Amino acid sequence: VHAVLKTGNWVRYCIFDLATGKAEQENNFPTSNLAFLGQSECNVAIFTAGQESPIILRDGNGTIYPMAKDCMGGIRDPDWLDLPPINSLGMGVHSLVNLPSNSTIKKKAAVIIMAVEKQTLMQHVLRCDYEACRQYLMNLEQAFLLDQGSQGLGALLGHRCDGNRNILHAAVSVCFPVSNKETKEEEEAERSERNTFAERLSAVEAIANAISVVSSNSSGNRTGSSSSRGLRLREMMRRSLRAAGLGRHESGPSSSDHQDPVSPPIAPPSWVPDPPPMDPDGDIDFILAPAVGSLTTASSGSNQGPSTSTIPGPSTETSVVESKDRKANAHLILKLMCDSVVLRPHLWELLSAKDARGMTPFMLAVSGRAYPAAITVLEAAQKIAKMGDPGMGDKDDADSMFMEMICPSGTNPDDSPLYVLCCNDTCSFTWTGAEHINQDIFECRTCGLLESLCCCTECARVCHKGHDCKLKRTSPTAYCDCWEKCKCKTLIAGQKAARLDLLYRLLTTTNLVTTPNSRYLFAD
Repeated sequence: VHAVLKTGNWVRYCIFDLATGKAEQENNFPTSNLAFLGQSECNVAIFTAGQESPIILRDGNGTIYPMAKDCMGGIRDPDWLDLPPINSLGMGVHSLVNLPSNSTIKKKAAVIIMAVEKQTLMQHVLRCDYEACRQYLMNLEQAFLLDQGSQGLGALLGHRCDGNRNILHAAVSVCFPVSNKETKEEEEAERSERNTFAERLSAVEAIANAISVVSSNSSGNRTGSSSSRGLRLREMMRRSLRAAGLGRHESGPSSSDHQDPVSPPIAPPSWVPDPPPMDPDGDIDFILAPAVGSLTTASSGSNQGPSTSTIPGPSTETSVVESKDRKANAHLILKLMCDSVVLRPHLWELLSAKDARGMTPFMLAVSGRAYPAAITVLEAAQKIAKMGDPGMGDKDDADSMFMEMICPSGTNPDDSPLYVLCCNDTCSFTWTGAEHINQDIFECRTCGLLESLCCCTECARVCHKGHDCKLKRTSPTAYCDCWEKCKCKTLIAGQKAARLDLLYRLLTTTNLVTTPNSRYLFAD
């Protein structure tokens, strides 16, 4: 008998033996218990089609909770599939026929059909459809002008996809960088665009000065009018070019109205090809059948960042396929929602909401190394704290409002965005490759990094945070094997200039530098 039990605020997954009545297996969820219970405990359900079928778990938000065993028999950290709530689910196990006798293909397949709940804006966000999001918010604003939008707004604020993520969490998730090569190209393009803009502005200045010189050499009775005309021409050309340049920067995927603080440059990590995917039939024993478990493994083993699967179901809308375009559109959507007039009274509620890992949208952006998105969220939080929120009631402390969106009280000290930002270095494998070097190495019993397998310091701090991970007391000559056993989060660096800018902003606008981590160490 499979059961989800709740004792107070403690939720656990248990398997009981019918003959003895004892629990054969009892596992805690690796995510927040309150987030698992979600909006209604009545939505928690277990689906199965018999003894040989997979077990599918639905959480309190009605979304699928991915379940796979880790190497210690517990529940592995879930990798979200970007799925909406499930209204109903049907499942059956069918035997495969006409298979060769020596075939390695499994002889049975589970067929799963899900009826998903339609969440229009969430659907557009996950598809990275900027125009559809803009049109949806515009229609909602027009409905409010006609006093007809309160019901739609209430439903919008309650939208959740898997992982207890709201619309801002979802937009931030799609902003995660997916490769170092792509990030380097974005930085080079932004640098080139800035240089081109400066060159054009210099050319306009030169032309305007030449016109002024020519005008000053004209006849005396026309000198005044010619000079003023040259001045007006120079000013108009300068303003038009500046407007064009600013418009182009503001529409880009990263925030351009901030300047990088002066500091020594950081050496860029060398880009290496993405590691090969994990073998789903290898060391990981799935609680779910391969039909569902393979989805989780494919998402985590491909090292392509968060899942970019679209919401199932018929749709006439085109989704953005290119990851570069997806990130750019997702960042524009995030800006659109942060500046929305309709959402403005409820932005504090959205920005202070926590996902299944206890992270606000800002903390999620920092954790996923989406630094331009984190800067956008930080600026929105500053605006909200400055003007106050009418929905806050007696809570008028601006600093407290601001910190609830940046790092709420009760947050795990190791999840402090400043500490995470300082620890977000790249895996040593990005510059060692398969070459053994002298470095501190760690073993993780949770992920099966034992004996000849190990991970580097960066992965121990980021990928294996909260695991049974300890420093190896053996020869430290090795290379990192983190990507062989789990979805390595430190292979991709993110934009270095935006990271440095974000660090400067956190140091100057928050007091997080005075908060130690769980080992009472301060960010450095």
